[in-house]
Amino acid sequence: GANLLSEIRRQRVHERHCPNCQHQALGFSAVNCPLNLFLQQFPNAVQELLSKPSKPISFDFSDFCSANAMLRWYRARISSVVGPDAKPHIILTLEDITQYKLEHETMQTAALVYQHSHQAIMVTDANNQIIAINPGYTQLTGFLAEDVLGKNPRFASSGRHSKDFYQLMWHAIKSSGSWQGEMWNLKKDGSEIAEWITINAITDANDKVTRYVAIFSDITEQKQQQELQWQQANFDALTGLPNRRLMLDRLENELRKAHRHAHQVATLFIDLDHFKQVNDQFGHAQG
Repeated sequence: GANLLSEIRRQRVHERHCPNCQHQALGFSAVNCPLNLFLQQFPNAVQELLSKPSKPISFDFSDFCSANAMLRWYRARISSVVGPDAKPHIILTLEDITQYKLEHETMQTAALVYQHSHQAIMVTDANNQIIAINPGYTQLTGFLAEDVLGKNPRFASSGRHSKDFYQLMWHAIKSSGSWQGEMWNLKKDGSEIAEWITINAITDANDKVTRYVAIFSDITEQKQQQELQWQQANFDALTGLPNRRLMLDRLENELRKAHRHAHQVATLFIDLDHFKQVNDQFGHAQG
């Protein structure tokens, strides 16, 4: 056993093939020699492997590939077998798991973004049934997972949008794979929320839709501010009646329609004499 352990310490993995340099044999660095790493992490494992059959011991390690300046990951498995000479032998196998590591890290990053995003995220299946929401969705709408899972997103519709609106939206999603725009929906407390929403269709390797992902943010305050600015620009603050600007805008629209359809437009102008005196004598509220 001791002699074999010494022999193992002298063994080296001399070459491996990098996917980006297939014709170039590369050696592991002395620091990252799989056998050296194995002996460091499992100092007593060799004796156990040699003394009795057991499951292979596996561990992951990384090594820098100088040919493409890339860190690659490997999974080493070490086991013992009895050879034709009736002596125990150590077998080392290596598997390049770089792609798996990269995909795993990407998934972990995506999961962190999903959980900690301030934007609301909703995922539906191909039949448009909700299968997942993130905490941002609950924070924006008040709905918990048990309130929405298995439901069609239309359950929160505000009723503001026409059938044509949704038909155009789905036409864009099915033709281009995505849609972006404003939408009014309901929160759990029944109040309306204006959302800036992006919907993307997720497809598999055969281009078949498997998921729809909706990401949206609350723009209610922005829409209310826009509405207030429009009201102030087009209505009299005292009476709440349309002002001259809105009147001219509406008149221009009617003139365009009349011109387009060869119709006539009639206007009636009523002048209130001495209106200022009424305000001065009885106050603006009475006026």
